[in-house]
Amino acid sequence: MAGSWPGVVRGGGGPLRGAAGVAAGAFEPAVAAFVRELRQTSPDPASPVSWDEALTVGTDAVIVHVVWPGRQQVLDLVALLASRHGLVCYEPARQVAMS
Repeated sequence: MAGSWPGVVRGGGGPLRGAAGVAAGAFEPAVAAFVRELRQTSPDPASPVSWDEALTVGTDAVIVHVVWPGRQQVLDLVALLASRHGLVCYEPARQVAMS
């Protein structure tokens, strides 16, 4: 594998909330739309890893674990869709926000 990018795609301006105790369907609309559109794509057709294995979805954020050989293409797709839905990409390891 060419390395990983455990990044966060996030909406809202408040603190990150967990899904515990939140009613089903209580996701921020932009987060729900981002995940729906992302899952309609293929992260890397040559890889056995699926979006279901790479996404951790919360009420107001999505943690994306990018581990595919075509890492940059996947990152570009995630950033494009995040921007389209008014979300921000954040890479915790480098403390860098990408909008």
